[in-house]
Amino acid sequence: MFARIRSFFTYLSYRSFLAVGSMYVAAASLIGFEMLAVILGYATIWPVGAPLAVIAIGLYVLAKRLLANWRRSRVTIDLVSNDSTEVSAEDESYLLHAIEVARQSRANGNHPFGAILVAPDGTLIEGQNTVVTSGDPTGHAETNLVRRVSAQLTAELRRASTLYTSTEPCAMCSGAIYWSGIGRVVYALPEQMLGAMVPAQDGEPTMDLPCREVFARGGSTVSVAGPAVIPEAAAVHEGFWDS
Repeated sequence: MFARIRSFFTYLSYRSFLAVGSMYVAAASLIGFEMLAVILGYATIWPVGAPLAVIAIGLYVLAKRLLANWRRSRVTIDLVSNDSTEVSAEDESYLLHAIEVARQSRANGNHPFGAILVAPDGTLIEGQNTVVTSGDPTGHAETNLVRRVSAQLTAELRRASTLYTSTEPCAMCSGAIYWSGIGRVVYALPEQMLGAMVPAQDGEPTMDLPCREVFARGGSTVSVAGPAVIPEAAAVHEGFWDS
């Protein structure tokens, strides 16, 4: 008789253990700890393994924390590697495009400068130099490009776009870029190298004022990357300024 009563209470205890364990398993599953749910499930089915399950749970939580820390560190590394002031391989390919536009400018009888703008939606707009053919000394590649871009793109798109130019923008072009709200500039040939090749343009001495200095005087931020060591950027000027 007593043996049957003891067996009955043992059965109830075990059923209660199963019920509570099932609740833990369900809760663990709901919050996304699938592996924890599996561990608790085994502990529920096999109560003798409960101490082992507790150890396993502790190791699992520790592993989750280590994994989360590692993922956060990877995000930090990615953010550092995506520095907008560094010239990437993709930037170089767009600079080669801008240099090709400079070749077209020269072929059309103008000064060998070219610029393009690449918007985040993939829109690409070109700007050639038209100083000679238009008779306008302000017809630089970048200023012509800014006029076209401002007519085609919203302020939000311009802010998220990158302007690529074969040569560092002069003070005038830098001012136009700043007022247009373009957020990033990447250039190939630096102003100092151009100045060594071109002491004067149409009788006027060249202006030595880096674009970074111009942008730094404004209240908005324009990210600048360059110069980029691309031989084609200097080659497009060869022989042009000798005449």
